Amino acid sequence: MRTRWRALHDRYLEADTLVHIGDTHRAARNGTQAELAWRTVLGLLEEIGHPDAVQVRHKLQDTVVPAGDGPLLGR
Repeated sequence: MRTRWRALHDRYLEADTLVHIGDTHRAARNGTQAELAWRTVLGLLEEIGHPDAVQVRHKLQDTVVPAGDGPLLGR
């Protein structure tokens, strides 16, 4: 049981780190990289059934990434 908890905890910490990386990319107006980080996070959180996946979905829905790297347009 401890091994399973540890694996889930490690996945959550990985996802949490990637959320911050995505936020940093967004702040730097690098929308493509922000979206990539958040999509990875979403997969990790859905895999472990974590409720924070909802917040990441909102980040992705509120973000419009133009074709190619460029300015990030949001609401």
